[in-house]
Order: sequence, then C-alpha cells, then structure tokens
Amino acid sequence: MNPVLETAVQVGKGKRIPVTKIAEGEFRLDLKTGDEIVLSPENKDVKAILNAVSHTSAELNLYGVKKGKQLPKNQDWPLPDYNYMD
Repeated sequence: MNPVLETAVQVGKGKRIPVTKIAEGEFRLDLKTGDEIVLSPENKDVKAILNAVSHTSAELNLYGVKKGKQLPKNQDWPLPDYNYMD
C-alpha cells in the first residue's frame, strides 16, 4: 500500500522552496541543481533517513559511456597447443 500525501510541507532548515499541489498526491517543486528538501505531510520536524538506492552491476555505468557506444568486449584468444614456456 502506497500512502498518498494530501498535503506536502517542506520541513527542516535551508532554502525555502514553494510546494504547489497540482493533483491528488502530486506536487510541483522548482528545484535547481544542488537543492535538497525534505517533505512531510505535517508541519513538524522529522528525522530524515536517506539511503542510497542499490543497483545491480549490470545497471552501473562508471564511466559515463552511453549504452551501445562502449568499447567492444575483449576477445577470448585460444591457447596454443604447445607449451611455450619450455
């Protein structure tokens, strides 16, 4: 069951950002790069616990390369039939 916010109030310290209700459970926030806010259904202080979202290793893109534009996978070269270390 997903709770739906009837009202959303910015709580905590920091820059105040207008919160505008546009539909049932939907609000418009004019956030700029680097802005962070915490919303609450009531105008009282809350303790926010924020955790990173986990991703599978297949979803990670550590180098900023677009999918389909990455380097080709390394080829597997067959080992020779003879021992080349002798």
